[in-house]
Amino acid sequence: MDTPSVSDITPDQQGKDNTSELLDELGVLMERSQGEFAFACGGFVTLPGQEEPGSQHGSGSTSSSETMASEKTSSRPITLRWDPDDSSTPASQCKLVFPLEPCTSENLARLTATMSPATFGFNGEDVYDETYRRALKLDPSQFSTDFCPYELGIIDIIAQILLPTTRVPDNNLTAVRAELYNLNIYAGPSGHFRAHVDTPRSNLQIGSLVVCLPATFEGGNLEVRHHGKTVVYDWTGSKGSQPAIQWAAFYSDCEHEVQKVQSGHRVTLTYNLYAMRGNGRLAECRTGIDYANLPLYKHVRALIVDESFMPSGGRLGFFTTHSYPHTSKSSFLPAALKGLDMAVWNVFFSLHCKVELRPVAHMDGRDFGQGYFDSLGDFFPFEPNAYINYMESLEDFNCVVECWSGQRGGYSDDLVWLNKSGHKEYQFSMSAYGNHSCTDTVYSSCAIIIKIPPYDERKSYVKDESD
Repeated sequence: MDTPSVSDITPDQQGKDNTSELLDELGVLMERSQGEFAFACGGFVTLPGQEEPGSQHGSGSTSSSETMASEKTSSRPITLRWDPDDSSTPASQCKLVFPLEPCTSENLARLTATMSPATFGFNGEDVYDETYRRALKLDPSQFSTDFCPYELGIIDIIAQILLPTTRVPDNNLTAVRAELYNLNIYAGPSGHFRAHVDTPRSNLQIGSLVVCLPATFEGGNLEVRHHGKTVVYDWTGSKGSQPAIQWAAFYSDCEHEVQKVQSGHRVTLTYNLYAMRGNGRLAECRTGIDYANLPLYKHVRALIVDESFMPSGGRLGFFTTHSYPHTSKSSFLPAALKGLDMAVWNVFFSLHCKVELRPVAHMDGRDFGQGYFDSLGDFFPFEPNAYINYMESLEDFNCVVECWSGQRGGYSDDLVWLNKSGHKEYQFSMSAYGNHSCTDTVYSSCAIIIKIPPYDERKSYVKDESD
């Protein structure tokens, strides 16, 4: 009992409407729109008496999937101090001033001697493997710096780009908190960090901020990837005679890597970014993006006002394009939605469609004649359950589906999916017994469910607007 996709809708099901063709166009547009929403942003901060660098990326251009902050912001020199291994070491030898001043530059070697090899998370453990990551680290408890991303407006930029607000009455997660995580040094000729995805420190963590302090090095590009798009940050030391503090922020579920540093020292501060409660709203619906100006809004609105689109109403399903801890009650969804997911929520909401998040379990009922299908949960979230039921017949299997979904017929027959399933999380296990006993594990995805009102209802509140 497979759930229908856009192409499954037939004229017999919808009468004389044009729903199938219109939804095909919407599905294609959403696929293309993934490249229009930022999953990373970056910028630079010049130092006193110096002008801005002319180019900030190795590619020499800014893609539609990321944003470069280009305001004329300047900073005082940045001071970094650390605890020496030997208490008799003078404080003057445990200090660096960026851009590196002659009187402190020789202290860089003393700093690297104090630092520890950097590990990485793997299967819940910290692992050290130089073939995967070759870098040095220092915990925040062992150093201090007067660099502040709040003072320079970096956190405000990140909040505006990576944390636009959902249009729901109880959402006030409109601010970003940056927590200093580590000081890292990637040294030539072999410092690197292979492609990986960060492990979130809490359900509120939305991403990471990496700040590159001005020092001379070659190589070490930061590459951030999401859904086939790649953003490259080239921070190779100084830009001629114009050193600058450079930075990049990106969502936690984005794959990223540090290319090999060929020479010099790539010195970075890393921050964990968390969605936090802001200072309230200036209006009832405060958003970081004007969704009405997006091509997605215009296309969806054209569907809503089209009499031939779902004239009797219906439901659309959209699997989120980013990963979220959706099986946890403390997931802070939908406030923590990102990028295209946030846009889909807000666009349909603003057009008076009911939107909600629901878990979708990917079931395998082949032994009971059901085949593969998706089962829609009745509420959100469903927390993981070690065992939900035992079964040996079709009736038992249907009871398992009903027990999990909270509704009879939770097979999502009437849903039309606009995209394919993405990130999955463990949901529950079930056991079958009979001639051959077995245990099966079920995973669920996070989906936005959209209820389209009948045309006679929606035409009363969607007014014509001039382009």
